[in-house]
Amino acid sequence: MNIAFLGLQVIGICTIFFALALLLSGDGSREQKMMEYFLVGALIQNIGYLLELTAPTMEAALVAVKMQHLGTITIPICYCYFIYIYCFEEAPLRLLKFMGIIDGCLLLVILTCDHHRFFYRQVGWQTTAEGHSYLALDYGPGYAVFIICATLIPYVMSLRVLIRACARKGEDAVDRKYGLILGLSFLPVIALYTYVTKLSRAYDFTPVVLGLVLSCVVIMIWSRRVYDFGSLASGALLNSMSDGVIALDEKRRIVNYNPAAAEIFPGLNSRAIGRNIGEILDFQEPEPGEDVKHDIFIGDRYYQSHVEPVPDRFGVIKGHVVLILDMTEIRNNIEEIKRIRIQAEQANEAKSEFLANMSHEIRTPMNAIVGLSDIIMEESKGRKVYSYACDIKSASRNLLALINDILDLSKVEAGKMELVNADYHIKNMADEVINMMDGAASKRGILLKCEYDMSIPCKYYGDEGRIRQILINLLNNGLKFTREGYVKLSVGGRPGEDADTEILHIEVRDTGCGIKEEDLGKIFENFSQVDAKRNRSVEGTGLGLSITRHLVELMKGTIRVESVYGEGTVFILEIPQRIVDRRSLTELPKETIRKEDEIQAFTAEDCRVLVVDDNLVNRKVARGFLRPYGFIIDEAESGPKSIECVKQTRYDIIFMDHMMPEMDGIEAVQLIRTECGENGTRPVIIALTANAMEGVREMFLANGFQDFITKPLDKKALNEALLKWIPERRRKEPDTWEKSVEKMRKAKPAEQ
Repeated sequence: MNIAFLGLQVIGICTIFFALALLLSGDGSREQKMMEYFLVGALIQNIGYLLELTAPTMEAALVAVKMQHLGTITIPICYCYFIYIYCFEEAPLRLLKFMGIIDGCLLLVILTCDHHRFFYRQVGWQTTAEGHSYLALDYGPGYAVFIICATLIPYVMSLRVLIRACARKGEDAVDRKYGLILGLSFLPVIALYTYVTKLSRAYDFTPVVLGLVLSCVVIMIWSRRVYDFGSLASGALLNSMSDGVIALDEKRRIVNYNPAAAEIFPGLNSRAIGRNIGEILDFQEPEPGEDVKHDIFIGDRYYQSHVEPVPDRFGVIKGHVVLILDMTEIRNNIEEIKRIRIQAEQANEAKSEFLANMSHEIRTPMNAIVGLSDIIMEESKGRKVYSYACDIKSASRNLLALINDILDLSKVEAGKMELVNADYHIKNMADEVINMMDGAASKRGILLKCEYDMSIPCKYYGDEGRIRQILINLLNNGLKFTREGYVKLSVGGRPGEDADTEILHIEVRDTGCGIKEEDLGKIFENFSQVDAKRNRSVEGTGLGLSITRHLVELMKGTIRVESVYGEGTVFILEIPQRIVDRRSLTELPKETIRKEDEIQAFTAEDCRVLVVDDNLVNRKVARGFLRPYGFIIDEAESGPKSIECVKQTRYDIIFMDHMMPEMDGIEAVQLIRTECGENGTRPVIIALTANAMEGVREMFLANGFQDFITKPLDKKALNEALLKWIPERRRKEPDTWEKSVEKMRKAKPAEQ
């Protein structure tokens, strides 16, 4: 009997080993892990019981008993959790965790059982009539707790779930053999009952019966592969895919494929299994670990294949998966996107060309209006016509501001707006803006205020011109919508992200009509003017605030608006700027204050100048602006005429119009530089252009020009260019600018 039972134990252990070996080929699902855990527990339990049966002494047998319980405690709770998962029921994780804690405490009690009488009241060593020695155990209250908590409760929960699963009578109950598992699950309980009730005094059939039952359950489930829900789901998903999938072994032989692959390649059928993929399809064999992509054209369809290596858990390549993607729609969409992008680029280029042409066409007559009004103002001071000339100039400046706004918006939308950073004094710049806007505020009877945080640094590095434009837009907006009260500019700052950065904090507050709350979101939109009925008398295109927002964002700043309807509005903007001079505004040297409106007049009577423009009025304006300098002025009405003049005469400066018929300014300059010898290389050539689009400066400088001035001509810009290119040794200071103008009037030629 002893030998027979030992053989039974060995058979049980081998069966458990076999079941474990089957599980090692799985993919690591939760069900598989739980089965592995309770099989390992059964293996430890059976090995421990085998050691107990063969133990020569009571002490060795007691150690083997402790080993048995180490496995015994693991089995019920893992089996219970597995049954919940296998039957698609939600496991009571908190209860299972609590029972796991109790099992841990019981295990500690079992391992120390030889030091107390709680688990075993008495341990004896008895020998049967056949000479077989075994442990005679008198169980204590701890054993009852072990039977109830570590064994009875988990098994009752498992049986309850299995009974409920069988009662559903669905297809899954038949397919997953719930009834058979339920029946097998009763066998270990019967075996335990026979041992606890002393029906089997010398031998405990529970370990081997439990091990065999668990192994049978695992083998049955493994044979049907229904435990691996992930594999079932993957197979269903693979078959439902519209993209083709082909599995290859390490010899590039076809192992499996899905229906979509068979539809793409008619050569894929049951006879293709086991054949090399190169015999059926034109695929380049991938190198180990290489991701290979191929383009495949079949009829009017376009496919792209990806060959991915499939390594095992040790990194050894066991085969490859070929994924065939139908890229026809994607390719067509890409082609459509490319076509639309080309059309958009062409439309954008056409828009830019249109704006450049419109800029030229509008600025050309504007040059005459602004220039002649300036000349009239200089020659008619004290007369009634002077006020008319001032009105003409003011209206033309407003029209020019509108043109500039449209061009700025176009640059922003095209992403061609660029910042020109330089050092500047914040207070000087703000003071100049306030002085510029003060006249408009006085005419409206509105008080224009300005305050500074005198502790901020005095000098920054940034785009002074764009910040000036932002302040002008915001102040002008406040003046337009304020009928009484004030408009206030506040300039402050706070530390930036690093020590060299300051966040300029600027507020423009007014006591105007305010903005309704529902209109606040539209205030920065293009061509938008909110509350149009109330503000219909207010002039403007609605571009100023939109351009302001774009400029602030270009400088990585923020702008927001707060308003109370009927009381006023405040615009708050913060712009990061690099600190150049950390001295506060109170320490700002007085000599740094600039006088932008002053023109540094001079004369250079030995300087010869050529003005080239196809428009007679434009030449007249240029001559009028240049005459106070005492230059010797020649004119040419076309590119070829200018080349003749340069060949015959040596000029110091040539003012060349850009857009002219027959030969434009760029072509004329290139010929002057190459065909007129020293007369062509010596003069400074300055472009006169009505094109104010981005990139114009670079275009002129790359084609032989040294500088350029935009139309309408501005006396200040012209004077700065002349100061830049006429050496100081050739300049003479007149008594006053007014005397220069007076001399110009007296020397006015008869043709004017």
